Amino acid sequence: AGVKFVDRRIPFSEWPKVKQEYINSGINPVGSIPVVELSGRVYTQSIPTLRYFSKKLGYIGRNAEDEYFLDRLADVAIDWRTTWGRLFEKNEKHTETNTPKFLRAFESFYGERAGDFVLGNEISYVDFLVYQLIDDEEVKSQLKVCILTIKYPFVI
Repeated sequence: AGVKFVDRRIPFSEWPKVKQEYINSGINPVGSIPVVELSGRVYTQSIPTLRYFSKKLGYIGRNAEDEYFLDRLADVAIDWRTTWGRLFEKNEKHTETNTPKFLRAFESFYGERAGDFVLGNEISYVDFLVYQLIDDEEVKSQLKVCILTIKYPFVI
């Protein structure tokens, strides 16, 4: 997007100290990441920050219908993240039940418009969100080996 930035990764060993600093300083009262600092402002929480910068940079669709379509898929992605986020570790039921259900939903959304992205040929914040979740869930390799080519051709 042409925006210069510094990507500061916090080593796991330093996280407890940094988290407390965020809470104590008021940078982020819940002590979570990401934290984006830009032009003297601080932005926190993943999805609102992603949406905010997408709007500023023009990756939110062309009209209210596109925004609604993106918000629907973002909510599905958040639901998926919530199902595995509660577990704190992978388990068989989640992998066999939840993951395929959400991948089918992504296939449906991505199949509604021709092109490589959920809006067709126009990339959006939801494409980044879905990719990040697929990567976090560690199903990217499954998608490439079997699901992508057979069951979920529109995802990644």
